[in-house]
Amino acid sequence: EWLEYHLGFARLVDELGLGLHNKFSGQIQAGGVSLTTMFGAVRGVIASEEPKAVLIVHSQSVSRFDLRLSPEGQSSFYRDSSGQYTEWEFPYGMTPEARAALVTQRYMLETGTTPEQLASVAVSHRKWAELNPIARFRQPLTIEEVLGSPMVAEPLHTLECSSLSDAAWGFVLTGAEQASSMGRKPAYLLGEGL
Repeated sequence: EWLEYHLGFARLVDELGLGLHNKFSGQIQAGGVSLTTMFGAVRGVIASEEPKAVLIVHSQSVSRFDLRLSPEGQSSFYRDSSGQYTEWEFPYGMTPEARAALVTQRYMLETGTTPEQLASVAVSHRKWAELNPIARFRQPLTIEEVLGSPMVAEPLHTLECSSLSDAAWGFVLTGAEQASSMGRKPAYLLGEGL
């Protein structure tokens, strides 16, 4: 399955008919920070002025894979959703959610953020999702519902954790000068970070 996954990306340039014009291609797998990592890499490529524009695409079809662990502690998809090898991470409870929980605990300690304030982030995201007719989760959400959902990794509840979904997107990144001459109002990338 992983070989098929990698070959799919390797064929993309040819499938789009860009084989003779392609100056740069790469694949970045960084879990939830893949886009930010891509921005950093592509900004460097654009700054070199060769190529002048880069097509950035992402797709995931997680519904195809069984991400649950077997009784032997192995997954049929030998990495978890963030790309970590399950044999080294899962048996010890270090899931992507557990890593996020450690960072969140520290943030709460240093800033005095309350569980209610943390839950308000999920509520706010849901309010935005209600405006999107194709959003996966559109029903209203309250702070009480977030805090009442099962605990995944303290202090994170189920409704504060990402739900893996099938998704895809793509866009072109280019320099500011070229973007301004393309006929549409560009969106400028001011920076990226983790």
